[in-house]
Amino acid sequence: MKHTFLTCLSALFCLSSLHGATALLEETPAPGIIARSSVYAFVGNNIHKTDLMRNAVVTHPILHVNTTVSSSLPKNDLLFSKHLIFPKGFYTFHGIRYDLTREGLHRILDVANHDSLQLIIYENDVPTLLSSFAWSVKHGNRDDRKPFKSLVKLQRQGNLSMTCGPVSNYVHTHLRRVGIRSRLIHFNRGRNFNSYDNGHILLEVKIDGKWVLADIDNNMLFLDPKRGFLNAYDIATQQDAIKHRITLATDGPDTMHFTDRSGKTNYAFFMEDLDLDAWYAQIMQILFIYDGKGGLPLCRPDADWEEIKAHYHYKTCLDPKRFYKHYYGETE
Repeated sequence: MKHTFLTCLSALFCLSSLHGATALLEETPAPGIIARSSVYAFVGNNIHKTDLMRNAVVTHPILHVNTTVSSSLPKNDLLFSKHLIFPKGFYTFHGIRYDLTREGLHRILDVANHDSLQLIIYENDVPTLLSSFAWSVKHGNRDDRKPFKSLVKLQRQGNLSMTCGPVSNYVHTHLRRVGIRSRLIHFNRGRNFNSYDNGHILLEVKIDGKWVLADIDNNMLFLDPKRGFLNAYDIATQQDAIKHRITLATDGPDTMHFTDRSGKTNYAFFMEDLDLDAWYAQIMQILFIYDGKGGLPLCRPDADWEEIKAHYHYKTCLDPKRFYKHYYGETE
């Protein structure tokens, strides 16, 4: 269970600690409460969620701060923007001014105006940016085929429902737009192929000069206590590396609208009973990195090469040293 904090920014608010963030958000607002702002932020292996209550009796801006922030928004009014990611600053929504100076996923619920908004504040904390997407994208396929602009509009109002490939491409586009290097990572089974669960697409993201593997679909990063964040090569070549996973949002995949085209086959039944460690071990046997230059995959020794040739167009696999040099630009 995550903790919810009511944080006071002035004498209007008091500091306390509550349990049950979901239940709190679903309650009918108390008399005098017209808006609520929540922020989800990634800190180490802990997710911190903060609730800020707004009092209806306040006739002046909530925050009496004289400051100049980004001019990319007309008067910093979120009603006039179509963006999802914003710099730190103070922003107005339906006449209420919000302190959005903490990086993370922010959710605003304005009861009086029957409106809500979801947005991401980013400056330089890449793990928190990845966490923001993990919180607001659920595993499903309702939104897989929608164009980028439509997805941004939908995410400003609620959670998206996407599978691994579409969500990795979607986040990859956002990262590129804010100047963060990333590349698509494709893992495949090396044996026991089936018709529905043969591969998984993730991202590698450059953080502090190092490639870091991020599974937005399953809300995971991989962190070794001694070596730090792990990359795709580490996962592919070290048998126990998948055990060093830490959560970006909720623990494991959340499912939403995950069915076949008929709408009758609910794949969520499979996902909700998934042993993630066992599934990673089966899926992460063949590694291919999409870097725009082509190339060959890295295959784990326990992969079945005859089955691989029967299912893919690979003619051979790179040995670990050549693969590492090609994709990571140095020797191990």
